[in-house]
Amino acid sequence: MKILKNITVFTLVMLLSVTTGLEARDKNVSNFSSTSNYVDSVGTFDGNKIYADVANNGLFLDYHVSGDSALEWPKGTGAHSIFQSALWMGATVNGSIRTIVGDYTQDMGPGPWGGDPLAAVHRIYKVEKSMLASPLDFADFQEWPVDFGAPWVDVDGDGVYSPLPGGTDHPEFLGDQVLWFVSNDGDPAYKLNFGTSPLNVEIQTTMFGFDRPDVFGDMVFLKQLIINKGSDDLVDTYMGLWSDPDLGNAGDDFVGCDVALGLGYVWNDGADSVYDNLSVGTPAAGYDFFQGPMVDCDATEDCTEGAKMFGTRHPGKKNLQMSSFAFYINGDATYTDPADETEGYFYLQGLRKDGSAYPNEIAGDLYDQRFCFYGDPTVTHSNANPVDGNYAASADRRFLMSVGPFTMAAGDSQEVVFGIFHAAGGDALSSVSYLKEIDALAQTAYDIDFALPDSPPSPSVTASALADQITLVWGDEPESYNVVSEVDLDAAGNPTNFVFEGYNVYQHETATGGGAKKRLATYDVINGTTEIYDTVFNAELGENINIRTQFGSDSGLAHFESITTDGLNGNSKLITNRAYYYSVTAYGYNADGIPKTLESSPRYLTVRPEVPNTAAVGDNTASAGDVITTVHTGPSQGSVDVVVVDAAQMTGDSYTVTMDDAMPDGTVAVNWTLTNDMTGEVLIANNAVVGGVNTATGVEVGPGGTPVVEGIQLLVNGPQEDLLSVEEWTAPWLDANEQRDNAVSYVPFASLGRTGYILENRAGVAYSPPYNRDFDRFNYWESDDVELDFSTPSVGYDYIYEWTNSMVPFSAFRHNFATGNKEQMYAGYWDYNANFTFDLDGASWVGPVYGAPGWEPIYCFVGMVATPYDPAKEAQYLAEDDLTTSGGCGWGSGGSCDNTTTSGATIGYPYMTATMFTDYLGSGVLPTADGLAAYGSTWVGGSSVVFKMSKPNSSADTFTFTTEGLGMMANAFDPDRISVWPNPYYGYNPEERDALDRRVMFSHLPEEGPATIRIFALDGTLVRTIHHNDTASQHATWDMKNNFELPVASGMYVAHVETNHGDKILKLAVIQPEQRLDVY
Repeated sequence: MKILKNITVFTLVMLLSVTTGLEARDKNVSNFSSTSNYVDSVGTFDGNKIYADVANNGLFLDYHVSGDSALEWPKGTGAHSIFQSALWMGATVNGSIRTIVGDYTQDMGPGPWGGDPLAAVHRIYKVEKSMLASPLDFADFQEWPVDFGAPWVDVDGDGVYSPLPGGTDHPEFLGDQVLWFVSNDGDPAYKLNFGTSPLNVEIQTTMFGFDRPDVFGDMVFLKQLIINKGSDDLVDTYMGLWSDPDLGNAGDDFVGCDVALGLGYVWNDGADSVYDNLSVGTPAAGYDFFQGPMVDCDATEDCTEGAKMFGTRHPGKKNLQMSSFAFYINGDATYTDPADETEGYFYLQGLRKDGSAYPNEIAGDLYDQRFCFYGDPTVTHSNANPVDGNYAASADRRFLMSVGPFTMAAGDSQEVVFGIFHAAGGDALSSVSYLKEIDALAQTAYDIDFALPDSPPSPSVTASALADQITLVWGDEPESYNVVSEVDLDAAGNPTNFVFEGYNVYQHETATGGGAKKRLATYDVINGTTEIYDTVFNAELGENINIRTQFGSDSGLAHFESITTDGLNGNSKLITNRAYYYSVTAYGYNADGIPKTLESSPRYLTVRPEVPNTAAVGDNTASAGDVITTVHTGPSQGSVDVVVVDAAQMTGDSYTVTMDDAMPDGTVAVNWTLTNDMTGEVLIANNAVVGGVNTATGVEVGPGGTPVVEGIQLLVNGPQEDLLSVEEWTAPWLDANEQRDNAVSYVPFASLGRTGYILENRAGVAYSPPYNRDFDRFNYWESDDVELDFSTPSVGYDYIYEWTNSMVPFSAFRHNFATGNKEQMYAGYWDYNANFTFDLDGASWVGPVYGAPGWEPIYCFVGMVATPYDPAKEAQYLAEDDLTTSGGCGWGSGGSCDNTTTSGATIGYPYMTATMFTDYLGSGVLPTADGLAAYGSTWVGGSSVVFKMSKPNSSADTFTFTTEGLGMMANAFDPDRISVWPNPYYGYNPEERDALDRRVMFSHLPEEGPATIRIFALDGTLVRTIHHNDTASQHATWDMKNNFELPVASGMYVAHVETNHGDKILKLAVIQPEQRLDVY
């Protein structure tokens, strides 16, 4: 080992820069032309864990865009799996070979055949499902090139693309992100490889992927429509997926294929020097031709199912499968890049570039030696199991997987579908095995036309910070998530659903999600589903195991998280001004799913604990957790608690909460709306979470299941519809207002009335769902109280025949909650023994709970709105002898009753049903004045038996409150707050990512004006000048270099910060790490 002490840091940096610059170009990438007509028509796919540079010139993965490998995976790590990739074609036209070979130089031009390749309209278009929320904001959505073939959904069926929001149409979203572009080889000026005449084909490419945290998030799919626009037939046509894979380090790659799967792949010769430094370990990457060209079946083939093409099946046809797998090596003397169209055409046929077959040691004994390395790498190499590495050591490989031959007549079209995917199985060989499992999943996605169930949408997340606390706040967008899965079937073979289950809060080591990660919290709905176990692939073991994948606990939902400790560093206190990284995801659950949970992809936030420049915490400032008082106007038993979540976001404004009885779609459910009275903005509309339960869905979300807005969270409380109690009062109830007994039935507890009775019903329960024979069979009562007044008799109608039986010893009243009126009803009973008397009939009626003999069941009817029961007309009622004739809503009204419930539902059945007074003691009587006297009661006069219903919030209720004086106190900018961190700098800043990344950060710089930072050595030498003009940030970074971009030495420095509001002088100690270079 040598220690080179005299290499300066500057020299070292230059050497590293040169090395880095050569790394991507240390490849044979310009074999065929020293000139280029390269057209700058490029884009990026970044819709999941893949980041890919894309070009519209036949190179669907193109390193020219960045000068580095075209496909990065995982996104944000700087590790790449594919350097370059393209679709090749070769055919004979009138006996001459013509090709499209895009490797490192384009062989096609942008745009449709015959179009202008430089026209802006022929760019790469990019849309995402999330754009549906605000489609007018995205030019590619509005200008989606349907005239050139881009797929779209014609919602209104008029054949004209009228995009949302003005119209109803939108691009077809095969995945969460979709790219579309068209290219052609009709212009010889763009045929830069081999110089053959054009094939005159147009290729329309749809590239798409799924934003999912599972293996589908590691895939990108391409659907290419190839059209023969020329006048010549293309005979003996081959198509090939060509790839120059550089799996991390380009020089340690092997390649192989699986003929049965149609898979071509790259894998590593042991641990990879790039990927092994990441948490994923050494992976493998592969391609699969899911749909090859369509051709006629042979007479001996069973093609009943037919070929899949253009979205339909074609009986009598078949899709060609992979016909060969060729490879070559950068710089190899024998197996190297093709030099002309003949060599390229031979490679497309699975032959060596001279037209001879690959030897057995490479292509084995099967398949006419057209499939190189089709063996299983986990099994020893042999001619029966050919595996890469036997012929030559690992190196910079390229491969070509082809389908053919077939003929494309002039005007014909073919559609091919393929995918690129990754697998990290722990080590190189395990990753190959895992890749084949993932390929099977990708094939399933194709088989179901990519109708994969969507993951939940990511919640919108905002963050704010104080000096020692970070508050994350997220929206409720994912909570309506409920998607059908056609691939996950239940035991009966029916599709199943993924349904929203909860949220996860994570802390990450880096801003891109790389490195360590810790789950800080999980908040889930209260439904009995807690921890979720699933079978997943374990990279360390190289096998599937059953593990816990979600950590729910029926905690209830939350929409904010207050963080005071560093979860990745032993829960130590947060460091002011240091950057921390977080994400909040949503997950759904399907007991029949594979996997059982789908989780949204993380959206990373960078947050620094700090005090805002113009804010101070004063004595009258609210703190997190404080509850603000509301003023209630209305009749409900509800309340609204306003909880302070983030005082820094509070406005000082006044607010109003209004209630409604139904959702906008007509669903009967109490819901509420929050409006800022000062701005008039509706902050929360029609939220149905009351008392921790979503009244529209019945899902119990917990008290924290409401959104956070403007620094506050509303906890809306109110009873659900229910029978609270059955009580006995001096009659009439509200006139006397004197309670005699607080329980005479099942609720709030079982108890006898004043005269020895207990009130039951035929169902034996207090209040249950409709159709049960309880007091209110069809839940008409809602918030109405009901009274049976035993001080006043009334006409009694027969429940079945609706004639008048006799007078009954009570009058029935509905206390209409909606109107506030006391409305007398038409009383009745079931005269089962046909004696025209309301009597104790223990032979026919027995209470179901206590077995006591009962009086005949009471049934009471409301009247038409214009004809409520009128005691003055009782003689008339007896004479008419018919409920409907007298104005009651009975069977004879034939559904024409115009009386409704509080919520507006028509009342078409007796309002009170199946209500029985039972003689529990054997000596009980009804609570009339005579009955009470005979029973020996001291109460004088008859009783009213009152059924009290809960009083939910309704449109008659409002709640108001103000946050005035409760937010952060605003102050003028104070330059004394300016600071630098870390100070001292001990050779390390936890935000630094590598050995050359040195920095300190100045904080509390003015956001409303410029600042200039001058850093001096102690002898007065100006070392560095930094200009801060970022009005969106109070931070500026010093990279520990002087004005000549050289690292500064260890020592003391003085920083003079000049602002429009005053200056600040800071001292900064810098201790640089030892700098040396070890050479072996």
